[in-house]
Amino acid sequence: MSTVFKIPDYYSHFYLLTHSVKSYNIFEIINQSTKVTNLLTEVLRIEDFRGFSKAKGIDKYLRLRTTSNWATSEKVTGLRPTFKQNVFFGDRVFNGKRSLLVFVFNDNQLKIDVYRSFYTRNQTILNRIIEQY
Repeated sequence: MSTVFKIPDYYSHFYLLTHSVKSYNIFEIINQSTKVTNLLTEVLRIEDFRGFSKAKGIDKYLRLRTTSNWATSEKVTGLRPTFKQNVFFGDRVFNGKRSLLVFVFNDNQLKIDVYRSFYTRNQTILNRIIEQY
């Protein structure tokens, strides 16, 4: 007997690369799927992971522009690689609930899907979600 798997609801945020240097890229929002606010910021940075935490298996990190200085802005999550090229995943806590983030890079654009209040450690479920990208 097979079980039916339904992809959880998510909110898409579309960003355009506006500035790039060796150690980070800055993206600015160009569109989001809904009027949901405060899921992500209008400007964000994908930066090299420099080993300042105990995280393993990541090369890049997401930082949201939450202050006027990048150094004090919120570090959110590492970008964990998947079996698909240019697709990564991470997480963020909203109102005490962990949410899955899926990052899709395409040329100078970045799409981040936020699966609000949904996160799984089950590799099979995660793979089924990643398969849609």
